[in-house]
Amino acid sequence: MSYCPPVRADQPSGSRVPPPPDAAFEVVFAKAAEIGGWLTRDQAFSLWSEARSVEAGRRIVEIGSHQGRSTVVLATAAPRVTVVAIDPFVGGAMFGGLATRDKFLANLDRAGVRQQIDLREAKSTELRPQWDQDIALLYIDGKHDYWTLSDDLKWTEFLPDGGRLLIHHAYSSIVVTLGLLRHVLPSR
Repeated sequence: MSYCPPVRADQPSGSRVPPPPDAAFEVVFAKAAEIGGWLTRDQAFSLWSEARSVEAGRRIVEIGSHQGRSTVVLATAAPRVTVVAIDPFVGGAMFGGLATRDKFLANLDRAGVRQQIDLREAKSTELRPQWDQDIALLYIDGKHDYWTLSDDLKWTEFLPDGGRLLIHHAYSSIVVTLGLLRHVLPSR
């Protein structure tokens, strides 16, 4: 995931200068940094910036929540928005199963955002065919294989005009990068 900030009205055309992080973000990231996961400070700032622009009453969907590091950032940035956290919390050395789910819920409680989270314990690929709601911001950080990413990109059908898509590991996982080159580069 890379940060590409929106152009502000007071900037020359084509200029992309990120706004400086504010004190609220610094407090949230200090809490999020205590949660296990791979979200960097700059990536968290990208999520923070995009989530803050989501209007009250809208919906953010996060595919892949792990222990809640990014979930806390998203929910804190957009307190009047529902964050749908999709994660099957499957067992195994790489995923953690129910122990990871318990950590996720405890981290949401510590951050004071649990009431704002709509947890869907399911595989994103199984949940999508049943989904029928608009999404203002879609954050994909699910299983890092070509086939799952390819299916997760189908969630973009629920993004209305102006909806935003952020993808973690876009350039650090070769299969995610290949999926993006195959499906996103030639798309709208």
